[in-house]
Amino acid sequence: MPTLLPAADSLKRARAFSPVPLLAVLAVLAGAVILYWPSVMSLIGQWSLGNYRHGWLVAILAITLLVRDRHRLSETPLQPQVSAAVLLCVVSIAWAIVLRANLQVGHQLLWPLIVFLAIAALLGMAIARVCAFAIGFIYFAIPIWDVLIPALQTIATSLVGLMLRASAIPAFISGNIIQVAAGDFQIVDGCSGLNFLIVALTVAALYGEVMRCTWRARLKFLVLGAGLALLGNWLRIYAIVVIGVASNMKSGLVAAHASLGWWLYAAVLAVFFGIAHRLHAPLAIPVSRADECSRRRRSAALLAATLGAIGLAGGPLLLTLTSPVSGARERSSALPSALPAPAAGWTQQARAAPDWQPVFHGADRAESATYQASSGSVEVFVARYQMQVEGRELVSTANSILGNGQRSIAPESDSVARPAALNQRLIEDVHHRRWVLWYGYFAGNRRFASGYAQALWYGLASLRDAPIAGVVATRAPCEPDCAGAQALLARFWRESKFHP
Repeated sequence: MPTLLPAADSLKRARAFSPVPLLAVLAVLAGAVILYWPSVMSLIGQWSLGNYRHGWLVAILAITLLVRDRHRLSETPLQPQVSAAVLLCVVSIAWAIVLRANLQVGHQLLWPLIVFLAIAALLGMAIARVCAFAIGFIYFAIPIWDVLIPALQTIATSLVGLMLRASAIPAFISGNIIQVAAGDFQIVDGCSGLNFLIVALTVAALYGEVMRCTWRARLKFLVLGAGLALLGNWLRIYAIVVIGVASNMKSGLVAAHASLGWWLYAAVLAVFFGIAHRLHAPLAIPVSRADECSRRRRSAALLAATLGAIGLAGGPLLLTLTSPVSGARERSSALPSALPAPAAGWTQQARAAPDWQPVFHGADRAESATYQASSGSVEVFVARYQMQVEGRELVSTANSILGNGQRSIAPESDSVARPAALNQRLIEDVHHRRWVLWYGYFAGNRRFASGYAQALWYGLASLRDAPIAGVVATRAPCEPDCAGAQALLARFWRESKFHP
């Protein structure tokens, strides 16, 4: 049962400090870095980018927090845990599948969890709890936060628009653009406030841990930090627009809005620390007393440590033993065409119209064609990958099913049923001509509506041999209406028996 130590007892234990637990934790961490290097390397790459340049500092602080807790680690018994070892095996295999699926953020998110489970399996859950914050702190440097950008952009644009109208400054909001008499201000990704928000949450979480505050106080710090950071960003955007209007866009502060933002954020931090000091509520840290291990416990500890070592190395070893490169090399370097032969009543032209050029980087073969029937024409695009690797994968933010010059608009309701593995979009080209787009993904003989489902299946299947994967898209013009385009697409898929 954990007990609270009086000051004299705490000093006595400090003198009896043993570095072995800390060194064991650092050894497990080093092993996780080496064995799971693809995730670590991808994180290091992200830490050179705008919103995550604080990643190196987060990593250094995480190590510092582990060293700071060396006395607590020394006082905590080593009790390897079998259940954590079993879970580690499962998560390690999941990491291998997600890595092979080229879902970068996915395997990055699994890495800190693997470190925690490895410590719990090899050293004990009690030690893992001591290390939990330092390990979880890494999540502030993983680019999962980018999903907040669209929402932050929308909120910032709307609130700044209200502030401008309240200041009697006429403003028109169009998407993420604020239009005033002096010019237009676009709230791009960097102006969403995400970088301020991430830094604020990082500082708030660190402050709560360093001050050993209660979990309720830490939650207040996070809410306070996030609120002040977003408020500071909104005031920054408002100030820039006001300065732009007053100076007719000639003030140097309009161009130096990023520097102005960080000066405002420094003021926000001062306010945060002032308020957080008043909310400070220290938490009494329980210390576990070691007890003697029975023979049965020693046997369980040995089993847990063995399973933990297997689990830690399991995912990387599985990747090594199931490399899909050999299978991909056996296939022809030149993939045959996947475009279907024209069915009765259809004629095929060489390629689709040049205004529709979907982008899929690194595809081994990308091809398009137009199929003409008496009732209209259907354009087809197919891109395929013999093997997917980092930088050459089907699901990537750099790829686009729309291509240049196309925009997606609100889809109409389905009037004609489409195959289950296809998505539908209503798109518009630069000439304001509307089209119905049906598209889906495939890996081997399986079809998917979701690119992420395809990626996960590909990752699982590639443990045996990497299947050929790709995307297929068909579009038809809304002439005379979009219901007719849907009917034409349905006819094409039915009659051509299209199976890329």
